[in-house]
Amino acid sequence: TAAIQAIPEEQRAVRRRELFGTTRAFFGSARSGEARLELRDGQGRVRIVLEAPETGEPSIRVLDEKGQIAFRLPE
Repeated sequence: TAAIQAIPEEQRAVRRRELFGTTRAFFGSARSGEARLELRDGQGRVRIVLEAPETGEPSIRVLDEKGQIAFRLPE
């Protein structure tokens, strides 16, 4: 909306969270074709990712607060 566009870019994400809350989960397909489930913490950071590619092996990743992989299956 025009009101959000008027806010400086570095403050938009904070304002969107204030107005609409934090997206905590996503389920869908990525452009590369894999099915994907993302679970986010209260700050909106991705913490768990489950992926099932069209071809190849599915994976589960658990991420730390910095987005680094803390655990992955398969290893």
